[in-house]
Amino acid sequence: MEQADSAMSWMRQRVTRSRATALRLGLLVLVVVVVSLLAQRYLSISQDDIQEAVDAAGVFAPAAYAIVLFLGLTIPFNPISDVATVSVAAFVFDPHVSVAATFGAHTAALSINYFIARRFGSTIVRLLAGAQASELVSRVGDRLDARRVFGIRFLLPLTAIGIDVISYLSGLRQLNFARFFVASIVPWTIISVVFFYSTSVLREQSLFLFFLPAALLILVPVLVIVGRNRFAAYRASEE
Repeated sequence: MEQADSAMSWMRQRVTRSRATALRLGLLVLVVVVVSLLAQRYLSISQDDIQEAVDAAGVFAPAAYAIVLFLGLTIPFNPISDVATVSVAAFVFDPHVSVAATFGAHTAALSINYFIARRFGSTIVRLLAGAQASELVSRVGDRLDARRVFGIRFLLPLTAIGIDVISYLSGLRQLNFARFFVASIVPWTIISVVFFYSTSVLREQSLFLFFLPAALLILVPVLVIVGRNRFAAYRASEE
C-alpha cells in the first residue's frame, strides 16, 4: 500500500509540474507574439514607408526589399509587417523579380533561424522558461518531421506573425537541414508564385481585387484543415 501511495503521489507531482511548465511556456509564447504585434502597431512603419525605402534604393530596390523581408522573418519584435513588405513588392516589381527576391530572403531566413535554434535554442529556452520547459519543447519538436513542416508552411497565419516558430522547432529537433529546407522553401515558393502573378493581373483591375489573393491564401488552407478535421470527427462518430 505504501508503495502504491508513494507512486500515486509521485505521479500527481509530475502532472502538476508538467502543467506548470506548459503554462509557463505558453505564457512565454503569448508574450512573444503580443510584443511582436504591439511593436508592429505602435512603432507604425506603414506600407508607404517600406515602399519609399525600397524605391530609394534605385536599381538595388529588389535587394533592399529582400533585406527588409529577411529582417522581418529573422528579428523577433520587429515593427515591420511581412504582409506589408510583400505587398510592396507586388506593387513595385514585375512578378518574376518579386519571386526571385522573395526566394532569396526566404532562403537566408530559413537557414539563419534553423541554425540559430540548433546551436542556441535549448540554452535560450532553458534560461527563459526553465529546464522542464526545455524538455517539453523537445518533446513537442519530436513530433515534427519534414512531412509536417511541408504542410504547416502553407498555413500563412503561422508565418505572417513575424516569428518563424517552425524553423526554431526544426532546429531544436535537429531535423536534417536539407529535408527541412526543401519542405519549407517549396510551399513558400508556390505561395509566392501564386501571390505575385495573381496580384500582377488583378492590380490593373481593382485595388480590392489586388488584396484578394492574399486573403484566399490565408483562409483556404485553414478552411481545408478545419473541414478535414470535422470530416474525420464525423466518420469517427459514425463508426
